[in-house]
Amino acid sequence: RQKSSQLSVECKWRKNLYKNGVEFAKQEQFERYKNFQNDMNIPVFIAIGIGGKGLSPEQLFIVPLSEIDSNFIHKKKLKSYEKKINSNFFFDIETNELK
Repeated sequence: RQKSSQLSVECKWRKNLYKNGVEFAKQEQFERYKNFQNDMNIPVFIAIGIGGKGLSPEQLFIVPLSEIDSNFIHKKKLKSYEKKINSNFFFDIETNELK
C-alpha cells in the first residue's frame, strides 16, 4: 500500500552568491513561509538554483525551511543540501526529508 504526504517547495534562483551566501527572500517573505509551514503543519523546502539560468541552474540546493534561521543562508549551510543537477531525489515520508 502506498502512503502519501503533503509538502511544499518554494523555488528561487540567483545569478551568484552574495557575501558568501544567498538571500533567498525578503524578511517578510521568510516569515510568511515559516507561518505557512506552522499553519498547514507540512514541511516546506526552499529550492535554490545558483548560476546558469533560472530553468537550468549550475547548482541546486534544497534546504528544509526548518533548518533556516533567517532569509540569508551561508554557503557552508547550503553545501550540505546540494543536489546533483539532473539526478532524482525523493521525499521520505518517515523522516520528512528529501533524499
